[in-house]
Amino acid sequence: VRPETIDRDDLFHEQLDVWAAGTERAVGVRATHPESQFYDLHFQDFVADPVARIEEIYRHFAIDWTPACQAAVGAGNDDNPQNKHGKHAHAAQAVPLSREQIHERFATYINACGVSVS
Repeated sequence: VRPETIDRDDLFHEQLDVWAAGTERAVGVRATHPESQFYDLHFQDFVADPVARIEEIYRHFAIDWTPACQAAVGAGNDDNPQNKHGKHAHAAQAVPLSREQIHERFATYINACGVSVS
């Protein structure tokens, strides 16, 4: 397959459907298990304080958060700062749907997991 032969709009819609259907299945599976088996972590919260969020995950699942964990996670965070390899920017014009249309397609997941889309 050569890049110039790919219909990017078709590919976008195909992938949108694959990922939206996957999140809908995940929400359905989640409903059949105890809520304690899940931990929702929103990207903005992770970026704001990754070490604290990882500690919360450990505590949520009753995994010992030891000084060694703290040191390893802290070192990993220090060694890999955001944008270490350059800043990634999305090109909104490359997406053939509006933000609202994408949110509508992922509404099941957005609503079930309290995702902020503002």
